[in-house]
Amino acid sequence: MKGSQITFYTYYGRAYQNHNVPEYLMALAAELALPGATVSSGLMGVGQHGEVHNKTWLDDSDEPMQVTFIVTLEQEKQLFERLKKEQMKVFYTRTEVEFGYS
Repeated sequence: MKGSQITFYTYYGRAYQNHNVPEYLMALAAELALPGATVSSGLMGVGQHGEVHNKTWLDDSDEPMQVTFIVTLEQEKQLFERLKKEQMKVFYTRTEVEFGYS
């Protein structure tokens, strides 16, 4: 199948509707019945304003996170319509992919 890989970039402590953004995006994936989603953490990242985000032994709220979805074009449309409706702003990248099961 053809579709998109969409990766959202955020940090663990960023909140939206009483959830951190990665948890919110995963809940949204379940609600929209998206077929694949993965959360990955990073050691360090630089945000859009040049600030450094990193996880420390005492505080993980600034831990860089990536939430990646593999979706069909129709599912991608549903996802972005929902994010627009909720006025959620989060940086993302999009790559066209071919996916399936072997």
